[in-house]
Amino acid sequence: MSDVLLLPTGDWHTGGTTALHPNVRRDKSGKYKTVTELGGWRYSDNPNFYPSALQIKIWGHFEKCLSDIAAKRKGKKLFLLHTGDAIEGDHHNTTQAVTRHIVEQTNTHIELMEYTKTRLGFQRGDTLAYLQGTSVHVGIQEHEIGRQVGAVEHEDGIYAAPLLDVVINGVRVWAYHKGVSAGQGQTRGNACVNKLRQVYYQCLQDGDPIPDIIISAHTHDQHSATWTRPDGRIMHYLITAPWQDKTRFAFDNLATNKNKVGMQSLTITDGGEVVIHAPMLMPSPRGFSLKVGK
Repeated sequence: MSDVLLLPTGDWHTGGTTALHPNVRRDKSGKYKTVTELGGWRYSDNPNFYPSALQIKIWGHFEKCLSDIAAKRKGKKLFLLHTGDAIEGDHHNTTQAVTRHIVEQTNTHIELMEYTKTRLGFQRGDTLAYLQGTSVHVGIQEHEIGRQVGAVEHEDGIYAAPLLDVVINGVRVWAYHKGVSAGQGQTRGNACVNKLRQVYYQCLQDGDPIPDIIISAHTHDQHSATWTRPDGRIMHYLITAPWQDKTRFAFDNLATNKNKVGMQSLTITDGGEVVIHAPMLMPSPRGFSLKVGK
């Protein structure tokens, strides 16, 4: 046994114009080169695509996070958990897609995940798993993605779990895509704590093992909360940050909320201690700024 670095990361929304897009790609010799050096990224309906200024900014932060995680995972096993919504999809007549072809979005995500594995030194003994995201974005594509990138295969050939129940060094983790929202302002975090309490007492009633950590995504926010059980054991709730900045839909519905783009990891030691590492979030303005007069 050894310490395990658990990296839950999701809401990549590959294919969205405000989302993470690879700025490197392997050339014919297998070496990574920038999209500019390669003369653009070719999509059927967008044959000379170059990442936007926003996507370049997100990519730079992604690279910074990967370097941090690569350093943290030295001497540890890595559990890389994609928490759902791998691709943007073709939905609601969106105009914010680099391509509307789902297969091409899927292929780009696969290349992005393979690059991530390379940067993190993914090796024998490490684990990659996928969660099932929202149908409107991903359909069933995450199962195909998981199959192609070597993710854990579950019963019936399922590669993207609707809920993953995994025990790491004696610590039980529940992970699923669509969890509670952290909320805003003075009530921030209350829903996370309430969910921990609810799960604890429901598991007692059902006679089921109680999770120590619950991980969810979907809300395009980042938050972590704890609740101390009556027996003194600490439960954790983590909402994973997205890799997509605000879309028009988000501005239409949640104009004052920030998208917290970034990454957060945790270490589960050989002895079962849980160490939550500080989140690495990209500075993100709420909108466009303008100053008139003094």
